[in-house]
Amino acid sequence: MAVESLSESQLRRLHEVGRWLMSELDIEALLEQILGAAKEMTRAKYGALVLLDESGSEIDRFLTAGIDETTRRDIGPLPAGRGVLGEVLKHPEALRLDKIGDHPRSYGFPPGHPPMESFLGVAIQIRGKTVGSIYLTEKTDGRFSGLDEAMLTTLAGWASAAIENARLYEENESRRRECERAIKGLEASVALSIVRAVDTDLDALCELISKRARALVESKSLILLLPGADLDVNVGSFSGEISLSPDQIVRDGNTLLQATSRDGLVHRAHGDILDLSTDGQITASTALVVNLDLGGHSQGYLVALDPLDRDDFNADDELLFKSFAISAASSLATARDVERERLRMRIDASEQERRRWSMELHDDTLQDLGALKLIAEGALTRGDPVTMRATLSSAASQLTEMIHSLESLIQELRPASLDSLGLSAAVESLVQRTSDRGQIVATTNLDLAHERGDSPYRLEPHLEATVYRVVQESLNNIVKHAEATKVSVSIVEADDEITIFVEDDGKGFDPAKGFGHRFGLNGVTERVELVNGSLEIDSTEGVGTNIDIRVPVSRQQSASENR
Repeated sequence: MAVESLSESQLRRLHEVGRWLMSELDIEALLEQILGAAKEMTRAKYGALVLLDESGSEIDRFLTAGIDETTRRDIGPLPAGRGVLGEVLKHPEALRLDKIGDHPRSYGFPPGHPPMESFLGVAIQIRGKTVGSIYLTEKTDGRFSGLDEAMLTTLAGWASAAIENARLYEENESRRRECERAIKGLEASVALSIVRAVDTDLDALCELISKRARALVESKSLILLLPGADLDVNVGSFSGEISLSPDQIVRDGNTLLQATSRDGLVHRAHGDILDLSTDGQITASTALVVNLDLGGHSQGYLVALDPLDRDDFNADDELLFKSFAISAASSLATARDVERERLRMRIDASEQERRRWSMELHDDTLQDLGALKLIAEGALTRGDPVTMRATLSSAASQLTEMIHSLESLIQELRPASLDSLGLSAAVESLVQRTSDRGQIVATTNLDLAHERGDSPYRLEPHLEATVYRVVQESLNNIVKHAEATKVSVSIVEADDEITIFVEDDGKGFDPAKGFGHRFGLNGVTERVELVNGSLEIDSTEGVGTNIDIRVPVSRQQSASENR
């Protein structure tokens, strides 16, 4: 029957239902609303709605109305889309029956199924393709009429548009979530890369990894485990609601970590997750665990405990966790490599200094002592009091020179003035000794902000020592190799940076050929790198050398600040 046969109130109701359906974007809620409207408009006792999957060959959703849960359990498995229900799916025309059993494709009802006679079924089509159907049975005031068929057919048209709209929205939302997930993962990885490039401190990196990983999967707590000695696994950092004792060991035999390491998958677990040496069992209703694997070598594990505002982690969380683990493993490996390289540089610098002091003691002090011994033995052999008196007087003068030489050597090893008087005084004394020793005209320009003002602060001890040492090694290099007559030293502190400038008028060298025998410059380079500073050397053969060093300022609090 044509739609025009519907009354004005029925058309108005259909229009109202259509607008209502088109505003619903949740597919589950939409299907329930379609089925409820179909029942209500036709006064049917029972209703069902079938939605096919994307291929159109299998039932994706099957909703019922009018049947309670007990009856539904008694009926057993849901229909598979054969019989009368299948006829509506196969043929787009509406099917209206006074008695379902009279249809040749009727297979009857299973035990426990309520009795049904009258039937009305309409297909739901999108762009000419059947995507589902609406079934109604047992009209409460008689048999289904042509008007019922017309209303249900019109409703099915509204339903097809609303379903397509909801599916498009669901697809767009899925893509949006995928994009957001990819962006979140990328942002977390980029953050690690930036920190790795700027600051390779392992503790700071571990803290960032635990915070970023927790935010990525939105977990209540997160623990970063790091490999320790003798195959132990230690707590490296943690974030969120959990509070742990640092550096404690995960007890042996954790099957969850072993399985994660073995198969390389993100594992989801619940109950007892970790057994820690100090804090005991760490439990969770649900947890994610991933191995930070890099080239077959584990850099540790990430353990996320209990999601925020959700019952469980999902597949998206696992994908994000696995993706982030790759960046985290790479960052941890890089930080460890840098720490090992820094340690190597410190050892090398220490060995070079020891070698230098060994040569100083051997070439000067030891030889002078040997000569003094020979003089004393010769005087004793002669037995002449006058000769012995003259020899002892000469030996006393030589011992005085040796004492001055040892004092100078001690000053170079660790000047007391650096600790007691500060950096400026220590550098002034160093430059003066260098001038006296090398017969060089030396000048200084020292402008250190931390030594000015009413409440001077001290630089961190390692930074004071670094500034002193780079000046010392630069001057030693000039005395030994540059054949200079003039040298100037400038140290200026401004804008949280110390600039050190050492200039001489010596013979210079070609920087392109490297430092060669100028071991002092190698030592300067290593010291500057250890405090994240920068070094530029400008040298021209026959003209001289300029050394420009810049290091960031790190301060220690004064006693008044600590009070």
